[in-house]
Amino acid sequence: MKFLTESSVVPASALPSKREKLPLPSVQEADEYRIYFNEHKETQPSTDEEGEETEIEVTAYDYVSALCDHEPTDEEWAECLTAEGYTSTKIEEILASE
Repeated sequence: MKFLTESSVVPASALPSKREKLPLPSVQEADEYRIYFNEHKETQPSTDEEGEETEIEVTAYDYVSALCDHEPTDEEWAECLTAEGYTSTKIEEILASE
């Protein structure tokens, strides 16, 4: 298991679940796995009906992702995140996000 990144995704309304597998055809024998957490609001540029630029508030989630040849267990996630310097409190928050 290899840690990839922590980032945010918008809009969150398209998320089917708090955990996701993203197949990576360019990587043999491994896929990207994500855990979404920390639901929050962000502003995003938009255009209203009159063509005026405006900002709208959208729901977003932070996520962590890792490369793995199988769906990681919570224990594997905890080990991976610990190795990346995450605190036990933050790891608990991430894993409890379901």
